[in-house]
Amino acid sequence: MPGLFIRMATRKRLLALTATLLLTLISFGYLLDTALFQQAKQEIDNRAHFFMDTMLAVREYTSNDVNPIIAPLNFSSPQFLPEAVPSYAATKVYTYLSGKKDYRQYLYREATLNPTNLKDRADTFEARIIEIFRANPSSKEQEGSYTTASGKLHYVARPIVISKASCLACHSTPEKAPPSQLATYGTVSGFGWNLGEIVGAQIVSIPVEEVNAAKSTNFLSIMLIFFFALAVLSLLIVSLSSVIRMR
Repeated sequence: MPGLFIRMATRKRLLALTATLLLTLISFGYLLDTALFQQAKQEIDNRAHFFMDTMLAVREYTSNDVNPIIAPLNFSSPQFLPEAVPSYAATKVYTYLSGKKDYRQYLYREATLNPTNLKDRADTFEARIIEIFRANPSSKEQEGSYTTASGKLHYVARPIVISKASCLACHSTPEKAPPSQLATYGTVSGFGWNLGEIVGAQIVSIPVEEVNAAKSTNFLSIMLIFFFALAVLSLLIVSLSSVIRMR
């Protein structure tokens, strides 16, 4: 009889230890997944904002240092020099960056409702972002996610505001625009802009699959290490219990 009671007690202790192990594993897994999800989300957001800040720096440099030199030449040159345009400079830099492995899947658009270059015309999704900015002029940024054929993307968008009167030299009326611009892009699109008006949006989109895949790999690795640590600890506890009972 004493042996039976000992076996029953041992079985109960093993069941309790197993239940505790499973509960600990599940709780740790939930907390770890939550922490890694927040970390992945922050990583995606940081990448998008870093890329956006890079494009903004290119625009600012072009507007302040390049445009004053090149823009006057467009009134005398037979060929339009787009290097004077901040959006052209930012898009050109993006083209070079997208040729590198780390930025190959990034997307950058300077979309407008009434563009000079029709390639920059906003699609339905982009137009919706622009209209939200126009309806809420105090809004400085939008972000969210959308899905394409290539996967899920996280985007950050900021409004394009006509903040300098120099922009109106090309975008007020055809009569005031450089002849070389009219010869290149025509007299229909890209005019009628006003100072202070929100005419478009800069949109950076980055893939989330790569970051999520890294998160899943980290989750599995940490969970395996934690599981083996618990298993070893449990075996040690069982072994020590057996030694104590024998004494």
